[in-house]
Amino acid sequence: MNIKLLHKKLSDNTESAWDALANEAMILDYRKRRRHELFILTCYINLDLVEKYVDFLSETIRITDVNVLFNFAEIYKNGIIDTHCKLKEIEKNLMSRKINFKYNLLKNGNYLSHAKGYALIQKSKEEITDGITLITSANFTTLGFKGVNLEIGYISRKRNDIKSFLKNYNFLTEKIGVDIEAKILNDDKYLLQFA
Repeated sequence: MNIKLLHKKLSDNTESAWDALANEAMILDYRKRRRHELFILTCYINLDLVEKYVDFLSETIRITDVNVLFNFAEIYKNGIIDTHCKLKEIEKNLMSRKINFKYNLLKNGNYLSHAKGYALIQKSKEEITDGITLITSANFTTLGFKGVNLEIGYISRKRNDIKSFLKNYNFLTEKIGVDIEAKILNDDKYLLQFA
């Protein structure tokens, strides 16, 4: 078990979540020959960091898929339409690089979906061959993920931990995931009805 304080400048022994996950990726076997999927599960998100982090990781490993789950309330920060447009822009930019992009929103009644976890999963012929998971207090924001805030995290390369993360990620996507496009259609219908 590897529990770390995550901060970019607290001491020589600390690093940001951004760097911690990337540094672990450096030791994945056959880095350039395998398929790597990035998973981002967060409450709060800075969408501008998604492509920046993919660019950063792509310096050492081949990313083929990016999967993002974040709290539903985040769409109201910049507005539903602007958030949707930003997600579509990210999707287009990543697709131009042959990287698949999937995103979903987490909505659990009136409760905040506060989970935070990240994974780089290496696959060969759809089988998990290696990977890293980071379970942390850090949101995918400049303050949290890039190391301005003091956070804590558990980093693991154990196959059971990676499989467990993926199982929980998929469960959240299927059980409380909400499609932003459906939300826009519902809002448009509501606005038309009462306009």
